[in-house]
Amino acid sequence: MITISSQNLQGQHLTTLTLLSILFLTASAQFTNPGCTNFTAANDCIACSDRYYLQNGICYPVSPLCNTYSNTTGACLTCFQGFELNGNACQRTTTPNCAQYNSNGVCSQCQNRYYLVNQNCIAVDVSCTTYLADGNCTGCISGFVLTAGHCYQEIANCMIQTASACQQCQSSFIRASNFCYPEILNCLSYDQQGKCLSCDANMMLVGSGAACLPPIDNCTIYNLTSGECLVC
Repeated sequence: MITISSQNLQGQHLTTLTLLSILFLTASAQFTNPGCTNFTAANDCIACSDRYYLQNGICYPVSPLCNTYSNTTGACLTCFQGFELNGNACQRTTTPNCAQYNSNGVCSQCQNRYYLVNQNCIAVDVSCTTYLADGNCTGCISGFVLTAGHCYQEIANCMIQTASACQQCQSSFIRASNFCYPEILNCLSYDQQGKCLSCDANMMLVGSGAACLPPIDNCTIYNLTSGECLVC
């Protein structure tokens, strides 16, 4: 409320027009500076309301994204959840591959083939064909097998595979170093690369462990498939 006496500051009588002019100027100053809470006699603002900052006698609003701010410059010091400080301003926290944000600016839904973990979008394993909201696979592409929500590359000629380990190979294959190698006829033991180390009695190891064949006198090179002598 502004009260102005009909007597002036120096004892001179103020005309109605003068009074109206003063009232207009005062009201105009307050109308054009709505964030101000305290004016001087000359209608200069000296204090602002909450979430305004004073600069050259004018109250300017602070960005609604700021949590705390400078009372003299209006620069953001901290931001509300879902926003991050970039220089003196707050901007939405960008979550790569986010498709939807909630009212607080936090990612609530990821793009296709991404799943949400602690407000981050994590890529689904490329070997998954279908998957759950937590990223666990429910189906795998060809050449992969599903174990406990994950897709593992299929081990060739393996009959029973658990995760990335072969438990049992198919018939006519032997397991070595988690791989299934073709069984070598008449072989008794194998190395970790599937090569034969020793043969049955009356058989000779040839071809650097590739075959066990009946020995042929004076033969130096054998046909590993037929067992015939190639070079004597």
